[in-house]
Amino acid sequence: MFELELRAKIINKKQLINKLNLLGVKFICTKTQIDTYFGSIELYKKLDYTFLLRLRDSDKKLLTYKQSTNSNGIYVEHETQVENLTIYQKIFESMGFDHVITVNKKRETYKYNDISINIDTFKKFGTFVEFELISESQDKTMLFELLNNLKIEKTQIIEQGYITLFLEQSNSPYTMWIRH
Repeated sequence: MFELELRAKIINKKQLINKLNLLGVKFICTKTQIDTYFGSIELYKKLDYTFLLRLRDSDKKLLTYKQSTNSNGIYVEHETQVENLTIYQKIFESMGFDHVITVNKKRETYKYNDISINIDTFKKFGTFVEFELISESQDKTMLFELLNNLKIEKTQIIEQGYITLFLEQSNSPYTMWIRH
């Protein structure tokens, strides 16, 4: 299974929510998420691919492995609920993983058929809308069609992951490794 994602920077959140409501999307919930990412440049060199380990502190505590593919916005993802994030952080650091970045966001989640729509407001980076589909194929056609229905222009679409964008903005040494 692949996680397919597209996103766009939001200029007018209220206008976007009105468009979503006209399509009949279902509001699911609002929550705060603090995501802490870990990685290892040396391991990326050895494996010849990149991945991130994410600890998510929200209504659930989650450990996620996200592996890049050859396409922006497409990931192999494995996730599980855990009890104590601090223990996992200590394990990662003990194994030599670097703390790559921590992001704090407010997430409003909606559902449209099989597509999750998240309006994410980051303390440091602004507000974005993310469209996500879990699929057996790497075909993003359904996502592009939804963005088109919402009148989101192709020039506004961001196929890179949030973390890639944020690492670039902060001039992180991980920027050249995390390209997805």
